[in-house]
Amino acid sequence: IRPQTPLGATIRGGNAQLTVSGSWLIIDGFRFEDIVRDSSTPILHFNGAQHCRFRNNVVARSGRQPHPATGVIRLRNGSRFNHIEHNDFLACQSQCIQVWAWDGDVTNSDNLIRYNCFADCAQAEVLQLGQGYQQPEINDPAYRTVVEFNLFENIDYVGELISNKTSANIYRYNTFRNCRDQLVLRHGTGATVMGNWFFDSVGIRVHDRDHLIANNYIHGGSGNTQLTFGITLYCGNYQRPAGEGGTHYP
Repeated sequence: IRPQTPLGATIRGGNAQLTVSGSWLIIDGFRFEDIVRDSSTPILHFNGAQHCRFRNNVVARSGRQPHPATGVIRLRNGSRFNHIEHNDFLACQSQCIQVWAWDGDVTNSDNLIRYNCFADCAQAEVLQLGQGYQQPEINDPAYRTVVEFNLFENIDYVGELISNKTSANIYRYNTFRNCRDQLVLRHGTGATVMGNWFFDSVGIRVHDRDHLIANNYIHGGSGNTQLTFGITLYCGNYQRPAGEGGTHYP
């Protein structure tokens, strides 16, 4: 699915939504601008999609408000082996990409996020890979999401720039420039953070276990006086304390 000319069709404003269900579908070369949804569903919903591509698109000033904890793009219900690549995400009004791992929906694995530009975002996490522990039997779904060769630029502080909450994900060869927030391994095991470049950006925060963090370049400060270390190792609880509902942990 593509316009006659690259970026020649714009979906603008209102409460627009596109759902991708099925296999081997390609969304290529559209502009999505000023779409502000007021519901908990995303603008682009990968719903059981497999081997699909979202590429060469521009998403600008769009998302959910006033509750930004909904991805512009959400992958769920067994969405696997999809590629999100060569897109620009500009001044998004909520999370940019959200890979679902919640309420028993923990099979959204083996997706690839690469060669995208994320710029001037200040509302919520840019990437959220998983949402949180629930029962011990689904504590650590191995998602094997690969995030590579992306540019993150001028990202403001919201608590976590990238929030890793599933296992066996790989973050490699990305560039962070002028970012006041961190790549955070919030929970999940066996992540790889390798070969990333941090220029005037905060760096990496680490929870949980069995991660590999190697060959990253971290230079300069971000202007965020609350986060001053290049790599921070944290402790935390293995399970959510009883009675604390949706409280994040570790």
